[in-house]
Amino acid sequence: MVEQTKESFKFNTKSVIIESLIFGSLLFLIFLTRFYHYLLFHTIAELSAITISIGIFVVGWNSRIYIKTSFFSIIGVSFLFIGIIDLIHTLGYYGMNIFSEYGSNLPTSLWIVARFWQATSLLIALILFKKKINLYYLVILNVILLIILLESIFSEIFPTCYIEDVGLTPFKIISEYVIDFIFIISLIWLYLLRKDFDKKVYVYIIISIISTILSELAFTFYIGVYDFSNLVGHLFKIVAFYFIYKAIIKTGIKKPYDLLFRKIKKSEEELKMRAEMLEDMASFPLEDPNPVLRVNDSQILSANKASQDILDIKEGMLIPKAFQNYVDECFRSLNNMEVEIKIGEQIYTFFFTINKEKRYINIYGLNITERKKATQRLERFVATVSHELRNPISVLVTSNDFLEKHSDELKGDVVQKLKKGMKKNIYLLKNLVDDILMLSRIDERKIVLKWEEVKLFEIMQEILLLMEPIGNKKNIIFKVNIHPDLNIYGDPKRLDQIFRIFIDNAIKYSPRDSIVKIEAADKYRGSLNKKNIEGVVISFKDSGIGIAEKDLPHLFERFYRSDRVSDIPGTGLGLSIAKKVIELHGGSIEVQSKYMKGTQFSIFLPRIKRL
Repeated sequence: MVEQTKESFKFNTKSVIIESLIFGSLLFLIFLTRFYHYLLFHTIAELSAITISIGIFVVGWNSRIYIKTSFFSIIGVSFLFIGIIDLIHTLGYYGMNIFSEYGSNLPTSLWIVARFWQATSLLIALILFKKKINLYYLVILNVILLIILLESIFSEIFPTCYIEDVGLTPFKIISEYVIDFIFIISLIWLYLLRKDFDKKVYVYIIISIISTILSELAFTFYIGVYDFSNLVGHLFKIVAFYFIYKAIIKTGIKKPYDLLFRKIKKSEEELKMRAEMLEDMASFPLEDPNPVLRVNDSQILSANKASQDILDIKEGMLIPKAFQNYVDECFRSLNNMEVEIKIGEQIYTFFFTINKEKRYINIYGLNITERKKATQRLERFVATVSHELRNPISVLVTSNDFLEKHSDELKGDVVQKLKKGMKKNIYLLKNLVDDILMLSRIDERKIVLKWEEVKLFEIMQEILLLMEPIGNKKNIIFKVNIHPDLNIYGDPKRLDQIFRIFIDNAIKYSPRDSIVKIEAADKYRGSLNKKNIEGVVISFKDSGIGIAEKDLPHLFERFYRSDRVSDIPGTGLGLSIAKKVIELHGGSIEVQSKYMKGTQFSIFLPRIKRL
């Protein structure tokens, strides 16, 4: 990127006046030649522009090692080929008698091609300003394009631009306006990138573009190739080429030279500064996986690899916009600060620590995305558990108080009913605590499975028999397709637990009068069977509310519950427990769901006898 300094934008008045007088004088002398012969004027004007084109190429090509942006390199390469086309245009101009058989249409067509080339290359250079370009491939591409265009012009495939005794064709005039339109887009793009350019270079390029636009407008009016508007257009062309050349010279030669001169002149001061920096940097965490950088009031002094990758920055660049206000505030208040900043999908805490004496700030970043997510899950869990605990506890407290105050008045059946309700809510509390303890034991690897031969059909029938009253409340029908003799090895208690989870979920999230299908297939060899071993796949399929696509990646996370089901009882622990227990059995699980159409959980369990 072209460095941007904070120096005031002041031209050296004396040198600018002298330079302007010299250039103006040369331009005036070129203009005077038209009074002797217009062909002489045209040849000198074009050769001047061609000479500048070659200079632009030479400087742009050789300064590519000094300039971080590809803008001037692309411009340099393009002007080499623009110069070649302009040279053929000059040789083919009316009166030169070199390509006389082609008439005035040849130079006019070559002019249009060169200006299209100039306009599009400028726009492309601006668009690819921050991209790395392989210039050798660019040269090859330009050579191929040049050959194709010259072949089309000399073989008269290219649209006619000029007709003798008539003048410019509509194609030529429209092309000039299109070229101007491309230059106007380039002006807008240049304005958007203005902070990346040295201010003088920025002004030079603007003058060049405006001069080219005026030149193209002038070329829409002439009828004869020696007309006055043709002359004006060529003068503006020289001005345009001259200022783009100045921009290249300013960036490619003058800046590197000035930088070298300043380094020599201030070597002692810089060596001292470097020594101090090395001392400071001894503790600078370059290898830290989190972003760490050092800045002054406008520029990045040092940046470790993590900060360069995460923030897309390099040493010497301007401070990222996301940090500038905090840096300004830190220097203003002379106090350290801590802020949270979102970068893409990640959240970071940045600590700004100021060195008041040496006027720099160290910025230390810490990725807190997972911590934020964990906090949100914990908050959601606390809210969910609080809600889940509140109902059974409230029922217990209310029922107990009622029994204490009215025990003498209540009939036996009412007392039994109250006790039954209290017992039910005690079990609800127990299940919630059991879920939490279960996950804790899994984490601590304290779960020991008791391996037995389990008949799937029997265990499923037992579960459905116990859960039938819950399903009946919504008139849900269970269709079971499991062979009675199909068996696996596992812990019956744990298998019962995970099957209950899936059946309970199917009931909770299914509408009334719906069907839940439970199927099992032996000798499964699909995607869930990664080790290609003997096993059974069991599926639980409902036609309920389904799972939103954004929720699917988080489905088995602990305490995770979609916002869409906040009104349905649950802790967000069931599926997490189920997945862990399935994995303890050497199995795997997958889910397929369509929003508002239903969900299918598929479980693979190997048929392996464990000792």
